[in-house]
Formats: sequence, structure tokens, C-alpha cells
Amino acid sequence: MKSFKKLFSLKHILFLGLSLRIALLLFLLAVNGDLSFVYHGDTDSYLHCAMKLLETGRFTDLFGEPEIARPPGYPLFLIPGLWLNNVEIVTILLQIGLSCITILLVYKISLLIFKKERAALLSSLLFAVEPLSILYTIKIMSETLLLFLLTYFIYLLLKFIRKPKINKLILSGLVLTCSIFVKPAAMYLPFLLIPLLLFELIRKRNGVIQSLIYTLMIVGIPFVSISAWTARNIHQANYAGFSMKSADVLYCYGAVPILADNEGIDVREMFDKVGCSRPVSLSKFRELHPEISTGGRSEIYTFLEEKGKEIILENPRNFLKFTIHRIRGLIKFAFFDPDSGAYAKTFKLYPKSKAGLMGDIQSNGLLYGIIKLYREKPLVFYISAILGLMLVFYNLTAALGIISAIFKPNFGSVLLLSLLIYFLIVQGVPYSQARYRLAFGTIICIFSGYGFSNLIERLAAKLRPMLSR
Repeated sequence: MKSFKKLFSLKHILFLGLSLRIALLLFLLAVNGDLSFVYHGDTDSYLHCAMKLLETGRFTDLFGEPEIARPPGYPLFLIPGLWLNNVEIVTILLQIGLSCITILLVYKISLLIFKKERAALLSSLLFAVEPLSILYTIKIMSETLLLFLLTYFIYLLLKFIRKPKINKLILSGLVLTCSIFVKPAAMYLPFLLIPLLLFELIRKRNGVIQSLIYTLMIVGIPFVSISAWTARNIHQANYAGFSMKSADVLYCYGAVPILADNEGIDVREMFDKVGCSRPVSLSKFRELHPEISTGGRSEIYTFLEEKGKEIILENPRNFLKFTIHRIRGLIKFAFFDPDSGAYAKTFKLYPKSKAGLMGDIQSNGLLYGIIKLYREKPLVFYISAILGLMLVFYNLTAALGIISAIFKPNFGSVLLLSLLIYFLIVQGVPYSQARYRLAFGTIICIFSGYGFSNLIERLAAKLRPMLSR
């Protein structure tokens, strides 16, 4: 252990994590000559909301209407950069700082749960060099902030369970609330926490009434905040929900695959047919449903949410089938996973065929895609191979860690495993991108470090007698 700590102390790991993130930023600045690489997907909509919030004090969308798709967490995070008139650099530096704090939190969480210094150091090292977390620190996207908040919440909750104090309890509830306002993926997390917290607090002889009060306080803070934002949406936009993304997911990703299956056509074709292709076509929805032909955005999404529920309730077996399919899609083997594609696009190396890399694979098979990529873009092929092998290593060692934790369960390991399953289900939408994996990225690294540490111990125990001969 001493020799291991000499090679990898926590300070060394933090420095490595910081160096890799800054090096990637500087390299891309030198290669591109501008900051275009920080823009990705939803960046423009986040920036627009932040600018309108700063200029007018109102949270509005691109059409000047009250924003009901995105909660205000990440746009608020962008405001310091807008104030300083350099939103790209300021935001990226803040995200690099949060990512490095997350490395520290990974170390502390692992130590709290498994009480093994080597496992904690390995977990933090694995997160420090995790390719996806490095890449998204230099993107104006909510993933890095969300991951920090969720990891900090786990740490605070573990500290509270270890020694219950009101200040830790309130802070953990507030941090969970902040994560929900960054991305609604954690919105249903309080329902999972209620039984876990109650059981653990009662088991630790805190008393049933006191345990119930503690639990209700932790989950009550997010519930009150969600209710307040829902009230704002009702008042300003006549939409009775926290985020219209839930209606979009329910209809487009819950009901539409069922409709496609019933009609015997491809899901993508049905997406085009009903107006769910990106960007979503509200005019298509109005055309298909005359009863909402004069409705505004809130009326349309309220209708779609109800329609989605109706279709799902009428086809529960199909919904379960597609839910399992979506989850399988999220955990698919990652050799050509979009994390390698995201790096290739950032470095402007992504294949420019009409179908794209994934389109070639889906049309002609995996082997064809591999051969074509190797011939046309050998550098992308090697990047994909390296990232794919790294992900296989993370997954295999995490599996070892999970198996070991199951045989020696405690509240921390049960909490991590429950959160992992929760985010796999909630984030498992069709054609999901690898970046959704970041919501549970630290959990994978914690289990991976624990599994890798156990593997090293077992190998050392077997090799020691052989070397001593």
C-alpha cells in the first residue's frame, strides 16, 4: 500500500485530473483557433435562457414565451460568464474546477463506504482519467454540473447517516434540489430515498418518529421546490408540470414506439409521421390532432402527456418490452458508442458520410462499419478502440466491485447500486447518447476502483508465495 501511495497520492491524482482537462482545452484552442468546440447540442438554448434571465429577469425561451422545457439551474450557472463577458472560458474553467472537486468527492465516498485507502485512490484515479467526464468539462452542457451535484449529494447523505445532524440533512436536501433544477432526471429520486433512509435510520436506532421526520425533511425540500416551480409554470404558461420534457418523453419515447409496433413500421419512421423528430414539430401535432389545432405550446404538451398515458395504459406489455429495449440500448457495448464519436466530432475527425458512423453500422452491420472506419479514418478507429477498451475495463472492474459489495452490503453500497439502477431506467431513452452515462459516472468509478483493488489484492495473495520461493 505504501508503494502504491508513493506512486498515486490524492494530490497526484487531483493534479493529473486538472492537467488532463486543461491540456484538452489548450490543445483544442491551439488546433481550432476559436472556442467553437465548447458548443454542443443544447448549448444555444441554455445560453439564450441565461441571457434573457440576465437582461430581463425573466426565464424565457427562444420565442419569448416562459421557458417550461428546461429548469433554470444550468442557465443560472452560466450567468457569471455572461457578466464577465466571456461565457465560454469562465464556464469551462468553473466546470474544470467542479470536475476536480468531484474527483475528491469520489475518493471520500469510496473511503466512507468501503474503508479501503487503495480502493478510494483507484476510484478517484479512474474518474480523473475517465474520457467522457474529461470531454464534457470543456462543453457548455449541464453534465459536469449535474454530476458534481449528484456526487456531492451522495457524500452529504453518507455523512448524515454516519452522524445525523440537521445542518447536513438540510444541505443534502438543497443539493438534491439543485441537481433536479439542473436536469429533471433526478426528480423522482426522493421516492427511492424514502424507503432506503427510513430503513437505515431505524436500523441505527434513531427511533421511528425521528427517522420519519429526518426522511421527510430530506425529501421534503425537493418536493416543495418542485411544487413551487410547477406553480410558476401554471401561472406563467398554463402548464401543470415541472418540465414539459416529461410530456415529450412520455409521448415520443413511451407511446410512439408502441404506435410503431402496432402499425408494423420503424420507430424512426413513426417519429417523422407524428412530429417527434428533432426538433419537435408543434405544427405537425396540430395537424394530426384537430382538437388542439389552435392550442398553444402548453396545451399541446398537456394533451400529448395525457395521450401518452392513454396509449401506455392500453398497451402495458408493449411498454414494458420497449422500456427493457431502451435500457439495453443505454448499456450496449461501447466500441462505437457515441463517446468516441463525441471525441471525433470535437477534433473534427468524424466520418462525413450521409448516414454517419452509426447509420453505416445499422445499415450494413458492425463488421462493415469497423472496416470502413479503419480504411477511411484510421485515427478515429484507434481512438474508438482505446476508448472502447477503457470502457470495457471500467465495466468489468465495476461488475467485480458490485459483486463484492453485494456479499458485504452496507447502506452506502446499497445506495450507490439503487442510484445506478434508477438512472439506467430514467435515462434509458431510445437512441440515447453515451453522455447520459455521466449521471452515474462516479458510481461506476467507485465500484470499479473497489473491484480493481480487490482484484489486485487477490492476485498479490496468489503471487506472494510464488515470489518468495
